[in-house]
Amino acid sequence: RALLSSESNIELSSSFSHSVYNRMLNDNSGGALISDIEIEGYFDPLVTDNPDSLLQYYFMPNFAERSNRFINSINYNYAPMPGWNNKFTLGVDYRKSDDRQFIPIAAGDWIGTPGGSLSVSHREYITTTMSYSGSYKLPELGGVSQTVSAGAQGFRVDDHESYGRGVNFKIPGTTDFDNASVISAMEDNRQLFSYGFFAQDQIGISDRIFFDLGLRLDGNSTFGKDVGLQTYPKVGVAYNVSEEPFYPEAVKDIVSSLKVRAAWGETGNYPPPFTRDRTYTANVYVNESALSFNNAGNALLGPERTASIDAGFDMGLLDDRIGIEFTYFTQNTKNALFNVAEDPAGGFGNQRRNVGEIENKGIELAVRAQLLQSEDFDVNIRASVATLTNEAVSLGGAAGFTIAGFSFAPMRVEQGRPIGVIRVNVPRLEADGTYRGNYDEQFLGNPLPKQTGSVGLDMVVFKNLSITAFGEFAMGHQILNQSLSRQIVNGLNVPGVYPDAVAKLPASADPARPYNRNTASSVLLESGDWIKLREISMRYKIPYGFFNGITLNASVRNVAIFGTKTTFVDPELSFIPGAAIELGGISGSTFDPPTQYRIGLDVNI
Repeated sequence: RALLSSESNIELSSSFSHSVYNRMLNDNSGGALISDIEIEGYFDPLVTDNPDSLLQYYFMPNFAERSNRFINSINYNYAPMPGWNNKFTLGVDYRKSDDRQFIPIAAGDWIGTPGGSLSVSHREYITTTMSYSGSYKLPELGGVSQTVSAGAQGFRVDDHESYGRGVNFKIPGTTDFDNASVISAMEDNRQLFSYGFFAQDQIGISDRIFFDLGLRLDGNSTFGKDVGLQTYPKVGVAYNVSEEPFYPEAVKDIVSSLKVRAAWGETGNYPPPFTRDRTYTANVYVNESALSFNNAGNALLGPERTASIDAGFDMGLLDDRIGIEFTYFTQNTKNALFNVAEDPAGGFGNQRRNVGEIENKGIELAVRAQLLQSEDFDVNIRASVATLTNEAVSLGGAAGFTIAGFSFAPMRVEQGRPIGVIRVNVPRLEADGTYRGNYDEQFLGNPLPKQTGSVGLDMVVFKNLSITAFGEFAMGHQILNQSLSRQIVNGLNVPGVYPDAVAKLPASADPARPYNRNTASSVLLESGDWIKLREISMRYKIPYGFFNGITLNASVRNVAIFGTKTTFVDPELSFIPGAAIELGGISGSTFDPPTQYRIGLDVNI
């Protein structure tokens, strides 16, 4: 930071990070690696009948990633007179990463790439940001204070990616493209520019009532050509009731502070780059290429707009030893962005469109309490809980559509149901009390938790030892267990080791129509509830002589998980993301987060 004059200064910041790490094969579907051996019992007797030997195949591939990142910014601050402040910012975030995935010949046959393969991806990602913000505090008049602010912001994203792949090596030991029989390449370029202007007025009356009025105008390069600047207003009010003279002292001994608040505002979420444009793709076959339709384009494509109302209070009890924050919220999103299927006769596939209306509502409650405070001990607890009700109120006349999942259990957008509701096939019980292979489609799975929360404990012992514990939970939702699906497909039934997955299927009285993963996908739907002890940490500041200024710290992360009802999967981990929105709801053969132990030493000289 440099002082240029009594009215101005300049701030410079710069950081660089370099990361290199190796990882295992993608723990997902085809050839999904070690978890397939440990959980799903995959092994090919033509390769080896010894799972321990099979592990060697999985450690042969070399997956490495290298990344460099530069973050630079410059801020110029100018205050020509008291109460008037101006800030100009220019920032650049540059990231370059390379990913190399090499599968040698010896492991290629098992993993699904005979002769081995090499895949290399390169990415350069640059974000340039420019902004100005200014504020002026007007002279206070009759107990009324007012601060007016305005500004402009803009950022540009340039994203370049290139890919290369070589398969079927002829010479064992090679690790590059030179000896690959077939080499293919492609590249991808994306640009995005977003800009906006804002104005805000903050008014305070007698330091008790506060108003916040604002307006924002946004434009984006992803908007359709017939969509202009979008306007987003906001208004808020807060009232410190306990600061009023009429607030009873008798009440203040119990409710030491009380503030009520309410706010309304609108915001927007812009579409991905190029989804507004009609695009084509080249299909290559036998060294010849031909154009085909890709994206239909939409000249009216705009942002999805969310209007939200929040109301609540902040309360302090017993001289603020206990604090309570309560909020009720309701959010209404119109012109929601989804990939919607086009008419097949037009030659296009899915198209991103603004369709329908989504409603979210719920409450948020947070409590903090000082349980003990003395010269040698200080114990505080904090807890929060939130509820969520989600519903697709309207699809604007469009039919329901799939956004993720599988043919036997798709995640759908259906009017009157939660976003991503899972449609499963439920075996039909016939009138005679038997199952005969028939089934009904039903919407049963909600991927979004209805209740979430956290609990934390902070303790200071003898002033120098700090201990913290933190946990979280989620309840009231379902997940589709893809790991269980594979166990059923492979007929896995190892008592005492694996669950009797096949036995979860109802027995059909018609031998010609037995139930399977597809016709009885409802058995894959499980409760997604979980409780996790996230972290326990400790810091000890040595107070003695030469060691004064030295702090020891230790922590354990991902300590334990409780209350799960899923089969061999962590219900919090997402297996396959949605095409247009990430909702979770599908878990599979993914490893649980590892328990991490960290020990550190901080030295202040």
